Amino acid sequence: MRKRLPSALNCTHMKGMLGPLATPAFQSLNFLLVDRLDIVDPNGKPTRIATCAAYGASGDPARMRWPAYHKETP
Repeated sequence: MRKRLPSALNCTHMKGMLGPLATPAFQSLNFLLVDRLDIVDPNGKPTRIATCAAYGASGDPARMRWPAYHKETP
């Protein structure tokens, strides 16, 4: 941010606002990654499993999309 907006260095409001806006901006691009859900590693396991809380092996997305790799929560 400092490199792109050097004048924002002195503006508390800009620094306070631009940081938190990065997360929803990045998450809004998820629709571009949907086609990557079916990529598998050399063993056939989907590469998205266990990459975040939503794609955890014990979560609902894993149970519905990849039942063979779903793990029940103890």
